[in-house]
Amino acid sequence: MYKSDMMVSWQHHLQWLLKSKFRSFRPWTGPITIFLTMYLKYDRDIDSSLKGVFDALEGFVYENDKQIVDVHILKIRDKAHPRLEAELFTTSV
Repeated sequence: MYKSDMMVSWQHHLQWLLKSKFRSFRPWTGPITIFLTMYLKYDRDIDSSLKGVFDALEGFVYENDKQIVDVHILKIRDKAHPRLEAELFTTSV
């Protein structure tokens, strides 16, 4: 999959934030459930954003995005304050 320069830059920024705030955190190793709320400046497909989010969290929150077993997504239009809010939980399958 091709990643735009903007996506690569966003992923690096998110990874830097995670490293700076959670220095001693070790990635989870078991199954993961994710609740995402995407506040988007422009209307876009949900699926086009997911892979970038999952890849950015890989190695920091979980070891590999194949650990994700359950995803809940809400998309809201917010031109003034675009952002991503995520809640992640370890889960049992």
